[in-house]
Amino acid sequence: MATSAGNEQEHKAFQLQQAGATVALVKEAATAEGLRTAVSPVLISLERREQIADQARVAGRPDAADRLTNVLLHVATEW
Repeated sequence: MATSAGNEQEHKAFQLQQAGATVALVKEAATAEGLRTAVSPVLISLERREQIADQARVAGRPDAADRLTNVLLHVATEW
């Protein structure tokens, strides 16, 4: 996983994992074996994939690009 100054990406990954919306691989777990261990239960279980998809929809912001565009346009027109 890419790093950031305040480790925001790792923090967000853990938040989403706690919400059941993803499987996070960070630091020591970010190896081929770690990936295999984390993803195998998801690959073999349709129910688990559906749970993750449902939680991702709850946690997601499908309109994020539109919202960001609106903010940027608002700021740009205020200058």
